Formats: sequence, structure tokens, C-alpha cells
Amino acid sequence: MLINNCYGRYASFFKNHDLKEADKYIKRVIPNAELYLDYEHALVFERIGEDKEIDLDYHTVINGIAYDGTFTSNYNELVKYFDESKAQEKKSNVFTCNGKKYEQETLF
Repeated sequence: MLINNCYGRYASFFKNHDLKEADKYIKRVIPNAELYLDYEHALVFERIGEDKEIDLDYHTVINGIAYDGTFTSNYNELVKYFDESKAQEKKSNVFTCNGKKYEQETLF
């Protein structure tokens, strides 16, 4: 992605890493994500609301648009766990108790 102008909290990260559009792996963790950098961890950017004041100590401005930056797991791990979670969904634990069907969900 072409970056014409970047400044703010995470601007120094753009020197060594390419900015990419958020895909299904990133959006599974942060649904409103628009962009990310594949760093040691994924640095994910969400657009801030238009009613919020831009504070360069907390926000990053990319091509004139202000974003909040959040670190999450390494991109390769997000892909790995996405595939594993899809496989786990196919193996849902459905059981019957007193004639009613229930599905067991795992939180962790």
C-alpha cells in the first residue's frame, strides 16, 4: 500500500515494514481493523471516530486518516489459529439431555 504521509505514535514502524489491508485473519480478532503491519506481532489499525480529537501520543495518521494502533498475535499465528478454529467448529460437541439437543462451547 502506498503511504504518502504518516506521522504519530507508530510512524517509525513504517520505515521497515509494509502496510497491508486487513484480511479475514486480522478481522477475526479485531473486526473493525482496516490496515496492519506484520511486525514481531501484528500491529493493527482501526479508524478512529470522526468525533474524536486526534492525539498524536495515541493515534497514527496515515494518508490524512487517523487510526488507533493495537498489537495482537503474530500474523502467522493468526492464520494458524484461524484454520484450527474452523476445524474445531466442524467438530461441535452436540449432546442430548432430557430430549433436548445442546451444543457445548469452549471458551479457551
